[in-house]
Amino acid sequence: MDDRVPILKKNSNRKANCFLYLLTCCATISGFLFGYDTGIISGAMLSLRTYFNLSSVWMELIVAGTVGMAALSALIAGTFADYFGRVRTILLSCVVFTLGALIMAFAQSKEILLLGRIIVGIAIGLSSMVVPVYIAEIGSSNIRGVLVTFNQLFITFGIVIANLIAALFSYMPTGGWRYMLGLAAVPSIIQFFTFLFLPESPRWLVAKGRREDARKVLSKIRSSDTAIEKELYKIESLIKTSSFDQAKCSTLQQIFQTHHVRKALMIGCGMQFFQQFGGINTIIYYSATIIKMAGISNNTDAIWIATIVATVNMLFTIIGMVLVDRSGRKCLSTVSIAGMMLSCMVLAIGFQLASTNKLPVTFWQPAVKNTSFQCENYRSCHDCVTDAHCAYCYSTTGPFGTNSSCLPYLSTSVQNFCNTSHLTKGYLAQDYCPSTFAWIPILGLAMYVMFFAPGMGPMPWVVNAEIYPMWARATCNSISVGVNWTSNLIISMTFITLTETITRHGTFWLFFGICAIGTVFISVYLPETKGKTLEEVEQLFMSENDWQDFPNKNFNDILSDSSEKIEFDRQTDVK
Repeated sequence: MDDRVPILKKNSNRKANCFLYLLTCCATISGFLFGYDTGIISGAMLSLRTYFNLSSVWMELIVAGTVGMAALSALIAGTFADYFGRVRTILLSCVVFTLGALIMAFAQSKEILLLGRIIVGIAIGLSSMVVPVYIAEIGSSNIRGVLVTFNQLFITFGIVIANLIAALFSYMPTGGWRYMLGLAAVPSIIQFFTFLFLPESPRWLVAKGRREDARKVLSKIRSSDTAIEKELYKIESLIKTSSFDQAKCSTLQQIFQTHHVRKALMIGCGMQFFQQFGGINTIIYYSATIIKMAGISNNTDAIWIATIVATVNMLFTIIGMVLVDRSGRKCLSTVSIAGMMLSCMVLAIGFQLASTNKLPVTFWQPAVKNTSFQCENYRSCHDCVTDAHCAYCYSTTGPFGTNSSCLPYLSTSVQNFCNTSHLTKGYLAQDYCPSTFAWIPILGLAMYVMFFAPGMGPMPWVVNAEIYPMWARATCNSISVGVNWTSNLIISMTFITLTETITRHGTFWLFFGICAIGTVFISVYLPETKGKTLEEVEQLFMSENDWQDFPNKNFNDILSDSSEKIEFDRQTDVK
């Protein structure tokens, strides 16, 4: 009989962990959608620009429409998650995402396309806030970091799939972008029907007074009845002692009046700020564009290289999953953002070298007569391709720029003019200049995602999911996710403008400086949270005065009430 006890316990552990991982995988379909939408716009933008004749401002609007609405919806997501529950909020995000994807797929104008992007942004804002919270609340302390990092892994997986689909549909001359954007509806529908059968967060259930429902959920994701009772008592006691009178003040007021919660919020928002202002979404949203800026010749090649970069991102996220509960959050975050800083330097140097090697326009031969364009006035490749109406026609025989023209880019027929004007075989460059230094920015891109993926990719989400008390968790996460998306909005709306205003290399030197400040911030302010329960993490942010006022110094104090302790001990003995 004694020999069978360990086997039963092992089987019980395995069953609980399997169900826990199942819940996590279903929840992180939202992460996949997040990543898919983030990645697909990079490839689709190359076709959308031509199809809708988009200006630089409209390109930024198409990207930023989703981001801006995600920022706004993230701010209200906490209220939804607290009132309706984590699961219902995820279900709502699935419905909204499906609607937005279908509108984008059937858009007949750039205005309708923008509307679809905005609707998708609502769904992403809701899910990006609630999913990490849901995973953290169902996870056990020893694997919580791994589980939350699953969400980041699915985000990177979504980006890879998005790039693959973009590459495949780039061969479709017209309408391929519709399939790219519309296919996002499929995983959102799958997640909706999956979540109809999945349980609510046990901590939310306890907070709503549904103790028995919480016990049923915990019985499926914990291996021991003793552990279930201990966790239930701890959650209940902390909710009672850390709750406040909502009639006297709002949750938001209480957050800013509570020193240690305010401090945690500052760190959480700082993590999200530096994740975005470090430049990650210029790498993701505009990866294909950046690769063309570096000197890659055509759209399809740029998309395939962007796919390789996205794959590196996904693979190195797995490294983060392995290390998050071993090395800890602080170590991974610090090394990661320092590496991002180095990568931005490589990108800046690559673009700076390319800019110093200005390719000349050697002569003008009118290919298309149109007095409204002034392409013949440009004397360098950079000036030529900066004008959306012009393209650089050059030969690959001999040094770049020895035999070249700047031609009006009115239709695909301009390629024929390039080939027949003065070159045996002419190559047409639009939006890029051919460069022998193209490999340096591409190396910088690969380095960036290699450093970003294990640390600053998942860690801001992991940290924010675990550093707040139960009563403030949803609201604080809404604020920090709002900071994330607002920062994302600013970066995505200004990237192309920045490259035109302060140059491409100047833009990445700016990101270099921001990453340097972020390295110092994380090193000084972020505490280590690995291996601690959600209730214990709260105490890391307390000063000596906060600690004296806090009634829950440890688990024995939480169970100091004799009736509760006797009942707990009795149930423990019975089990």
